[in-house]
Amino acid sequence: MYARDVNRSREAMKRRIAWLDKKQCKTARELQTVLEEQAKLGVRLWRDGVVKAILGCFVNLQNRTPKDTGRLQSGWQMTGDPADVNFVPGTTGEEIRRALAGAVRDSVFTEPDAIYVFNNVEYVLALNAGWSKQQAGNFIDLFLQELRQELNKAATRND
Repeated sequence: MYARDVNRSREAMKRRIAWLDKKQCKTARELQTVLEEQAKLGVRLWRDGVVKAILGCFVNLQNRTPKDTGRLQSGWQMTGDPADVNFVPGTTGEEIRRALAGAVRDSVFTEPDAIYVFNNVEYVLALNAGWSKQQAGNFIDLFLQELRQELNKAATRND
Protein backbone atom coordinates (compact mmCIF):
# COMPACT_ATOMS: atom_id res chain seq x y z
CA MET A 1 0.00 0.00 0.00
CA TYR A 2 2.84 2.43 0.80
CA ALA A 3 4.47 1.97 -2.65
CA ARG A 4 1.13 2.72 -4.34
CA ASP A 5 0.76 5.93 -2.31
CA VAL A 6 4.33 6.96 -3.14
CA ASN A 7 3.70 6.37 -6.86
CA ARG A 8 0.48 8.40 -6.75
CA SER A 9 2.24 11.22 -4.92
CA ARG A 10 5.14 11.15 -7.40
CA GLU A 11 2.75 11.39 -10.34
CA ALA A 12 1.00 14.37 -8.75
CA MET A 13 4.33 16.12 -8.20
CA LYS A 14 5.36 15.45 -11.82
CA ARG A 15 2.08 16.93 -13.08
CA ARG A 16 2.54 20.01 -10.89
CA ILE A 17 6.14 20.49 -12.11
CA ALA A 18 4.96 20.16 -15.74
CA TRP A 19 2.22 22.74 -15.08
CA LEU A 20 4.74 25.11 -13.50
CA ASP A 21 7.05 24.66 -16.51
CA LYS A 22 4.31 26.01 -18.79
CA LYS A 23 3.25 28.86 -16.51
CA GLN A 24 3.70 32.35 -17.98
CA CYS A 25 5.05 34.70 -15.30
CA LYS A 26 4.35 38.41 -15.46
CA THR A 27 6.60 39.61 -12.63
CA ALA A 28 9.95 38.70 -11.15
CA ARG A 29 8.26 37.82 -7.85
CA GLU A 30 5.91 35.42 -9.61
CA LEU A 31 8.85 33.81 -11.43
CA GLN A 32 10.74 33.47 -8.13
CA THR A 33 7.71 31.78 -6.52
CA VAL A 34 7.38 29.33 -9.42
CA LEU A 35 11.09 28.48 -9.36
CA GLU A 36 11.06 27.94 -5.59
CA GLU A 37 8.07 25.61 -5.82
CA GLN A 38 9.71 23.66 -8.67
CA ALA A 39 12.88 23.28 -6.62
CA LYS A 40 10.96 22.03 -3.56
CA LEU A 41 8.95 19.58 -5.65
CA GLY A 42 12.10 18.37 -7.37
CA VAL A 43 13.76 17.60 -4.02
CA ARG A 44 10.65 15.80 -2.76
CA LEU A 45 10.43 13.81 -5.98
CA TRP A 46 14.09 12.81 -5.68
CA ARG A 47 13.72 11.79 -2.01
CA ASP A 48 10.64 9.71 -2.77
CA GLY A 49 12.60 7.95 -5.52
CA VAL A 50 15.41 7.17 -3.10
CA VAL A 51 13.00 5.84 -0.45
CA LYS A 52 11.22 3.71 -3.06
CA ALA A 53 14.57 2.22 -4.17
CA ILE A 54 15.60 1.49 -0.58
CA LEU A 55 12.27 -0.15 0.28
CA GLY A 56 12.42 -2.41 -2.79
CA CYS A 57 15.98 -3.48 -2.03
CA PHE A 58 15.14 -3.96 1.66
CA VAL A 59 12.41 -6.47 0.78
CA ASN A 60 14.89 -8.36 -1.41
CA LEU A 61 17.43 -8.34 1.45
CA GLN A 62 14.89 -9.91 3.79
CA ASN A 63 13.97 -12.54 1.20
CA ARG A 64 17.63 -13.43 0.50
CA THR A 65 18.50 -13.76 4.18
CA PRO A 66 18.87 -17.44 5.19
CA LYS A 67 15.82 -18.71 7.01
CA ASP A 68 15.90 -21.52 9.51
CA THR A 69 13.94 -20.22 12.48
CA GLY A 70 13.12 -16.88 10.85
CA ARG A 71 14.87 -14.91 13.61
CA LEU A 72 17.51 -13.49 11.27
CA GLN A 73 15.01 -12.55 8.55
CA SER A 74 12.75 -10.78 11.01
CA GLY A 75 15.75 -9.05 12.62
CA TRP A 76 16.18 -6.63 9.71
CA GLN A 77 15.14 -3.11 10.65
CA MET A 78 15.16 0.28 9.00
CA THR A 79 15.06 3.65 10.73
CA GLY A 80 15.88 7.28 10.23
CA ASP A 81 16.81 7.79 13.89
CA PRO A 82 20.33 6.70 14.93
CA ALA A 83 19.13 6.36 18.53
CA ASP A 84 17.18 3.26 17.41
CA VAL A 85 20.45 1.47 16.63
CA ASN A 86 21.86 1.56 20.18
CA PHE A 87 21.32 -2.09 21.11
CA VAL A 88 23.79 -3.89 18.82
CA PRO A 89 25.57 -6.55 20.95
CA GLY A 90 29.23 -5.98 21.81
CA THR A 91 29.28 -2.19 21.82
CA THR A 92 27.70 0.56 23.83
CA GLY A 93 24.98 2.76 22.48
CA GLU A 94 27.19 5.83 22.86
CA GLU A 95 29.96 4.28 20.71
CA ILE A 96 27.46 3.49 17.97
CA ARG A 97 25.88 6.96 18.11
CA ARG A 98 29.34 8.57 17.79
CA ALA A 99 30.23 6.33 14.83
CA LEU A 100 26.92 7.04 13.10
CA ALA A 101 27.20 10.77 13.75
CA GLY A 102 30.69 10.71 12.24
CA ALA A 103 29.46 8.82 9.19
CA VAL A 104 26.60 11.26 8.71
CA ARG A 105 28.85 14.29 9.26
CA ASP A 106 31.36 13.01 6.67
CA SER A 107 28.69 12.31 4.05
CA VAL A 108 26.73 14.63 1.80
CA PHE A 109 23.52 13.94 3.72
CA THR A 110 22.36 15.68 6.83
CA GLU A 111 21.22 13.57 9.77
CA PRO A 112 17.47 13.60 8.91
CA ASP A 113 18.33 12.39 5.40
CA ALA A 114 20.10 9.24 6.63
CA ILE A 115 18.37 5.87 6.59
CA TYR A 116 19.88 3.11 8.72
CA VAL A 117 19.41 -0.54 7.77
CA PHE A 118 20.59 -2.96 10.44
CA ASN A 119 20.18 -6.39 11.98
CA ASN A 120 21.08 -6.94 15.63
CA VAL A 121 21.09 -10.76 15.46
CA GLU A 122 24.56 -11.80 16.60
CA TYR A 123 25.28 -14.30 13.81
CA VAL A 124 24.26 -12.15 10.83
CA LEU A 125 27.84 -11.55 9.70
CA ALA A 126 28.75 -15.25 9.94
CA LEU A 127 25.82 -16.21 7.71
CA ASN A 128 26.62 -13.39 5.30
CA ALA A 129 30.16 -14.80 5.12
CA GLY A 130 28.70 -18.11 3.88
CA TRP A 131 28.45 -20.28 7.00
CA SER A 132 24.94 -21.46 6.20
CA LYS A 133 24.66 -24.93 4.68
CA GLN A 134 21.11 -24.17 3.53
CA GLN A 135 21.59 -20.94 1.65
CA ALA A 136 24.38 -18.93 0.05
CA GLY A 137 25.89 -15.96 1.85
CA ASN A 138 26.64 -12.47 0.58
CA PHE A 139 23.03 -11.31 1.02
CA ILE A 140 24.24 -8.02 2.53
CA ASP A 141 26.69 -7.53 -0.34
CA LEU A 142 23.91 -8.20 -2.85
CA PHE A 143 21.69 -5.68 -1.06
CA LEU A 144 24.37 -2.98 -1.28
CA GLN A 145 25.11 -3.77 -4.92
CA GLU A 146 21.41 -3.75 -5.86
CA LEU A 147 20.84 -0.53 -3.90
CA ARG A 148 23.73 1.18 -5.68
CA GLN A 149 22.26 0.18 -9.05
CA GLU A 150 18.77 1.38 -8.12
CA LEU A 151 20.06 4.70 -6.79
CA ASN A 152 22.10 5.22 -9.96
CA LYS A 153 18.96 4.55 -12.01
CA ALA A 154 16.97 7.00 -9.88
CA ALA A 155 19.69 9.64 -10.27
CA THR A 156 19.88 9.34 -14.04
CA ARG A 157 16.16 8.93 -14.72
CA ASN A 158 14.51 11.97 -16.17
CA ASP A 159 10.87 11.21 -15.42
